[in-house]
Amino acid sequence: MGKNKKEDNKDGKKLKAPFASLTTIRRFGILIVTFIVAYLPDKTLGISSTIRSIIIGVLLLVWLFLESASLRLGSARKALYKGQKEKGWKALNNLVKHPVVPLSFDEKLQIATMFIQHGEDPQIGIECLEKLLNKTKNEYNRIKAANSLSLGYYRQGNIEGAIALLKKYYDDGITELGLLVNYSSFLLANGESEKAFDVILKGGNNIYILDNLGVYYLVNGMHKEAIELYRKLYDNTQPRFVEFYIHAFQSELYYQCKNKALDRINTAFSCPRIMTSKFDKDYIERLKKAIDNAADRNKVNASPALVAFGESWTQSNGVYEHPCEEDIKYYNTETDDDCDYDIEEESDNDAHEDESSEVKN
Repeated sequence: MGKNKKEDNKDGKKLKAPFASLTTIRRFGILIVTFIVAYLPDKTLGISSTIRSIIIGVLLLVWLFLESASLRLGSARKALYKGQKEKGWKALNNLVKHPVVPLSFDEKLQIATMFIQHGEDPQIGIECLEKLLNKTKNEYNRIKAANSLSLGYYRQGNIEGAIALLKKYYDDGITELGLLVNYSSFLLANGESEKAFDVILKGGNNIYILDNLGVYYLVNGMHKEAIELYRKLYDNTQPRFVEFYIHAFQSELYYQCKNKALDRINTAFSCPRIMTSKFDKDYIERLKKAIDNAADRNKVNASPALVAFGESWTQSNGVYEHPCEEDIKYYNTETDDDCDYDIEEESDNDAHEDESSEVKN
């Protein structure tokens, strides 16, 4: 993986998630009591069937009341995904201002992260996460909150703040995957590619960290490593985050592989463009047009770091170091052999459409 073999991280801390939050215990406790009341014999309980039905009804109403925040959160998320922004934001703002019942840690984390991912102004999410980080005692939860908070800083343009926040945990031996992905992404975006590479080495073969490895190759002129990595990944997995396909597009475009570059960029249109991604449809469309325009194509190739992080490349003064004709011919005619690349694909908790902290730029 990269220029050196992956080193074992002997100092990495193993963090344990809380067994269950007080809110979760309370809610499931009510369900357990409901089932006990529903299925124990009348003689054991010493109550009539009518009283039993009333008790069950009351318990279910209490359970629904306690679950109201979760239900409202699900409704808001669904509205946002359907493009019903006004409805979604109204529901979320009401949930923040009038939660009705105490919110669990995960609910607060999801709400705050949604403000960072989807909202025009991430400040609400940032303020919520800063409070959550200060109040949370469990280190596993603190890392989750810090990861989401770092994305808020990054989205505000405070990349130094995002790096500093995660660096203190990383320096303390924390190697949770989401932290490694975000920390290495921010370092790459900040031009600190060698520091990023050291972080990437600790991440294993997860698709997010491998994409960061590909970016490392792109920004350091290691184009053969980049195209070979992305072709292997492309044949073995189908990531749901748009950045991967942009970076794969870059690796193909460098060697003038127009058909493969077009394939990658077309796939990018179908990926979720949420979180802190700067790859909206207009940006992707401009990259697509560059495939058949020599001047624009050269600018894209001369600006690997800018394109990799969704920045403007049209005014680039960089120089495209044209690959030799032999390499161009090789990558344009090469047939992909079967390979057994061991890749840890996205889980449901890692996916960009989830409100997780394992995200790309």
